[in-house]
Amino acid sequence: MSPAAQRLREAIEAFWRGRGQVELSWLRHGTIEAPRRSAAAFLFSDEGQEALQSSELVSELPPAERSALAEQRALIAAELQGLQARPLLQRLQSAELSVGSQTLSTPQLVAAMLRGESEPTRQLEARSLSDSLDAACSALLDAKSRSDDAFLAQLPKPPELSPLRELAARVLSATDDAAQDLTRRAARSLAASGELSWPTLLAALRRPELDALASPKRRAFRLAEGLRRLGFERDLNQRMRAETAPGLLFPVVRLSVLSVPDDVRVALPVLDYGVTSELCVSESIGRALAAILISPVLPAELRWPLPSCAGAALGSTYAQLRADPLYLRRSEGLSPREAEALARHGALVLLLRVRSEAALLLSAAAPARNDAERLDHLVSNLRRALGVQLAPGLAALLWLGTGPLTQDLAARMCGLGVHVGLRERFDVDWFHNPRASEPLRGACTRGNGLSVEAFCKELDVSMDDGCKRLLELLA
Repeated sequence: MSPAAQRLREAIEAFWRGRGQVELSWLRHGTIEAPRRSAAAFLFSDEGQEALQSSELVSELPPAERSALAEQRALIAAELQGLQARPLLQRLQSAELSVGSQTLSTPQLVAAMLRGESEPTRQLEARSLSDSLDAACSALLDAKSRSDDAFLAQLPKPPELSPLRELAARVLSATDDAAQDLTRRAARSLAASGELSWPTLLAALRRPELDALASPKRRAFRLAEGLRRLGFERDLNQRMRAETAPGLLFPVVRLSVLSVPDDVRVALPVLDYGVTSELCVSESIGRALAAILISPVLPAELRWPLPSCAGAALGSTYAQLRADPLYLRRSEGLSPREAEALARHGALVLLLRVRSEAALLLSAAAPARNDAERLDHLVSNLRRALGVQLAPGLAALLWLGTGPLTQDLAARMCGLGVHVGLRERFDVDWFHNPRASEPLRGACTRGNGLSVEAFCKELDVSMDDGCKRLLELLA
């Protein structure tokens, strides 16, 4: 191996190990550490740039490894920009907000909104939170724009977004009617005026009456049971841990990867969002499993997970089972009535998540001369996706939480398609067949050497099959 290739790999390894520690500190304590610029300095130096383009490297490395090196460099550039937004997020989270005669911290206010109190109280709480986020809207948009610009600046050529943009449009068109019907049914008892607002939708998605079937007690251990049964018990027990995350207010998929494949942490937000939390934690566990299955002998550029790798789809494949009544009956022993109720609400949560990702992708891909135009795209597309008008600051916060150029949708739809492929090979209850673990393990072992799209091709499915699977769950 040439010295240049070795230094590039050492820089990638050092950055992501340091990044894992920064993330762990944020999750545990909500504290900020300085971004590890020094660890990745060689990647962005003139010498590093020359190394990436050198004929020596081109002749030494296969195309997949050269491509992964370039994407790692781009993703690290985006991460360094994104980490600079953490102080802003910390200030928003620690803010004291006035709600009528009370003063509540941001976590207290969000917890109150989840309790689903009266409509006037919800609107008062939502107004206070919206004002806080709207005041930071420009800074949130700027942080995301700088992160995406940094990502694009390091790529050899701009990515082709047309296929994903077309997929996003198809997903929204195919599910518009279902989304409108299901959200209004879910919020029927809460939206007294008939007008659905985002705080009312938030309260409706909480569904505390399902808590007996979706308890936060030992959630990570319980939700990982399906993968243990499939043959991954030793992998999960030895290499995955759950971390309670006071630094997370919202149900998001978040991992702290300290070492690949030996030490992966799954974040558990302190606030309980019920079924929504179930899907997010299930997806995190699926992604964690993908990371701990990666071969330890791979070079750094193939070993540290990229958003485009096949493992990103496994999280989606596992999460969508929370919306499948057959899985809930056979794997968790629920009665048909319990499984149907839990799956129906899980399908709504999954639908809104998919539609949000489609809306965010369309907003990112749309031409915009400035942040104001970008914000208009975000608010408009998210209104269509969710059926509610979001506060501008909340829309900006959702955008900041997406990956570079919102690559989330590709992994989501491929993950849904993977279910179809596994079902064709191993029958409807593939999740009880240990042989189904073989293609999953085989895909994840290759790390970034296999993309989500290539994973689908190996199973003879496509992202359109993922869309069909989504519609199937809604039926």
